[in-house]
Amino acid sequence: MPIQDSEPLFLFTQKFARGQLKIICAIKEHPKMAQSDIAALVGAGKITVQNAIVRFKEMGILIRHGSNKTSRWR
Repeated sequence: MPIQDSEPLFLFTQKFARGQLKIICAIKEHPKMAQSDIAALVGAGKITVQNAIVRFKEMGILIRHGSNKTSRWR
């Protein structure tokens, strides 16, 4: 279920671990960055970033735009 705009921020942050919040913030700041670069930026493994992105997509938090080479996240 996607998070609604009216839901308070503290409820949003309680749904995620600190590492996941770092990942979502990094993606927001750098929407075209590769997963391996995001992993290095936040100090996590590439698999951790991949799993977080899958979860965010399932929840409707992230939407991918573009092709594999020129994609970005929203």
